[in-house]
Amino acid sequence: LSRYSGKTDIAVGSPVAGRHYPDVEKMIGLFVNTLVLRTEIDSSLSFTDNLKSVRATCLEAYEHQDLPFEQLLETLNVERDTSRTPLFQVMYDMSVDDGSTDLEFKDCSIEVLPWQAHTAKFEISLNINQTADQLECLFNYNTDLFNSEAIERLALDFQELLIDVSQAADAP
Repeated sequence: LSRYSGKTDIAVGSPVAGRHYPDVEKMIGLFVNTLVLRTEIDSSLSFTDNLKSVRATCLEAYEHQDLPFEQLLETLNVERDTSRTPLFQVMYDMSVDDGSTDLEFKDCSIEVLPWQAHTAKFEISLNINQTADQLECLFNYNTDLFNSEAIERLALDFQELLIDVSQAADAP
């Protein structure tokens, strides 16, 4: 993102499921909060060192995940603009699909239907679903800002980064 935008101060939104308290684990409803992951990219550092910085940012943000996004906006006194999100324009969401389903209802069947977004809520969003043997990546983007060729280039670059990270993780 830094290379594409030419900026070193990068803020990315990431949803976090607010189900880490046993009292709400079995409750029905949406318990999602949005974390703002803000990182300063240092071009003098290696990709791996910058990645370590991003990891530290994520871990610190997870420690404060209970702070409601709306309260964060109020505390920072952010001026709202209905045409865009206030603290980030890129959303990153990763989920793990273990192949099981926790939902079972008597006399009821469940069918998973494909979902396709028709309206971009952010400039770019990347949804990754990790299955046992692959990562499924879905880019959604604002077509007023990006064309399909630009997103395809971004996706290919992202794929190269994943390969680099995977190879670095396998190295001794």
